[in-house]
Amino acid sequence: MNKTLFTMQLKKNMKLILSVMGLTVLYMVIMVITAEFMQNDAMLDIMRNFGMSEEELEKFKNGMEPLNFVADGFFSLYYPLFLMFMYIKLVSVYIVKPVDSSSMSCYLSLPISRKRYVITTALSIFAVILVTGIITYAAGLATFAVRSTEINQLNYLNIAATSTLTALAMAFVSLTLGFIFAGTKYKPLYTAAPIIMLFAAFFYPMADWLMWLRWVTPLGWANYAELTSGNLPLWWLIDLGCAAVVGVCLYVTLRFFKRKNLSI
Repeated sequence: MNKTLFTMQLKKNMKLILSVMGLTVLYMVIMVITAEFMQNDAMLDIMRNFGMSEEELEKFKNGMEPLNFVADGFFSLYYPLFLMFMYIKLVSVYIVKPVDSSSMSCYLSLPISRKRYVITTALSIFAVILVTGIITYAAGLATFAVRSTEINQLNYLNIAATSTLTALAMAFVSLTLGFIFAGTKYKPLYTAAPIIMLFAAFFYPMADWLMWLRWVTPLGWANYAELTSGNLPLWWLIDLGCAAVVGVCLYVTLRFFKRKNLSI
């Protein structure tokens, strides 16, 4: 790792990083408050007036339980979407644009080896996503506490950790494709791959014949309903799988980028 490069990468993109962090915190707070509002007796009366049966109201109330609502509405949708926007932009700035503009060769003419550049860039993206996850988790925990909302804190931690790790796995797929295909006609793959994985997670529950899509995206590995209820005893296998994806992506990137021809 090169400390100077690491610091420069973070400082150069601090506005983007802070904006996404602020957005995730804001949405987390909004989700917690919205869940409470939707469980209000007045809101339930409105639902009854629209013709909802008591059975449907019970399902609605269960879906609006704060932890259920945050897991299904935020951690499975907005959170990975915000992080995806950030890491695609970082891969573009750190990898794709420098290769296209030949400035990557200038970096590597300094005492920075290709291996060190890859590791530093990977650590930069890893640190940004990890810190965003910690801040978002803390913001949610603080909002639950301020609103005196009782939740299972261990389940909440599992949800936040799993969602952050799946985002890390997807980010490293994007990073690997960026390093391998930057400067070629296939460079859009670093953007397309995480978007395809996001859509796969949305579509696989729609039909039984689409269930295979669940296994092509880290977002499909986590069952947030089971994480929320604590009925997923092997949840750590999801985290282990995401960590394995990160490790494999880093290994493949180091192997390929070492042999990549860069324009001067």
